[in-house]
Formats: sequence, C-alpha cells, structure tokens
Amino acid sequence: MKKVMLLLALLLLLTVGNALAAPINTLEKQQMTVGIVGGNVTNAYYLEDKVTNNLSIGIQYIDGDVDCYGQIDFSDNVNSETIPKLIIGNRDYSSGSTTYIGAAVRAPINEDFAGYAIALFGKSLQELQLGFTSELNDSVFMNVNYRIVEHHGTSKGIGLGIGCRL
Repeated sequence: MKKVMLLLALLLLLTVGNALAAPINTLEKQQMTVGIVGGNVTNAYYLEDKVTNNLSIGIQYIDGDVDCYGQIDFSDNVNSETIPKLIIGNRDYSSGSTTYIGAAVRAPINEDFAGYAIALFGKSLQELQLGFTSELNDSVFMNVNYRIVEHHGTSKGIGLGIGCRL
C-alpha cells in the first residue's frame, strides 16, 4: 500500500497538461462508474452506465466542455480478457460541438492492472489516450494515463484519477 501511495503522490506532482478523459471501464449490465481524472491545469468528471450487455453510455465534463458518448462492446463475454469497443460521441465546446467516432481496447497486465488505448476522430478533433487502471479493491480503481488532443492546437499531458463502480 505504501508503494501505491508513493506512486500516487509522485504522479500527482509530475502531472501536467490538460484534463484527461474517462478510462475504459469493465462494468456488468446496469452497473455504473463515477470518477474524476485530473492534471495540474484542468479536471474531468465522468459518469458511465452499462445499460445492456454490449452498450455503455456516459457523460463527462472537462472544464466547460461536455462529452456525451456511447461505447459498444465487440465481446458478449463481460469476463473477456481483452475488450475492444467502438465509441461514438459528441463533444460540446463553448465555441461549438463536434461528433466523433473511435475505438478502444482494454487488456489485463496482471491480476490488479489493466492497460488501455483510446483513439477518437472527428471533424475538428483527434485524440489518443494510453493508460492503465489499478484495482484498489472490488469497487475502487485508480487511473493513470497520457493523452494527446488536437483541437485548435495540440495539448498533451499526464493524468491521474480515481473511480468507483456502483
């Protein structure tokens, strides 16, 4: 536990860049996740709900920008080791909005860690996120990621977050 706390403190001190989006979660049908991911400049808050075996819907708030999205699982097996997803969403900026499409994959590293990658593409938005989640207990997890966003310039940074499955 001391190693986890030291890693969290170190990553918090080193965190730079803008807010980082929600990680790829593993949920069962009608299970919900709430969480926060932050950097030293911005914060992101998210809520995600798995409404069917293959569909999750979510909303996230990033410094005035709002994402509404859906994730479609390509696997019917909720206990599958690797979970590829199709992502369709809309990001509403204060200066307009853009629709995007993307893909994500999540794969276990060991019993307590899983890595993930997300790529999103829209008319005025390109985003790549690489990260991992660590299970702290059955319902609480930590997220560390690196995100690159191209929208009116390029922003990139490291983020640290925590989430809870309900």
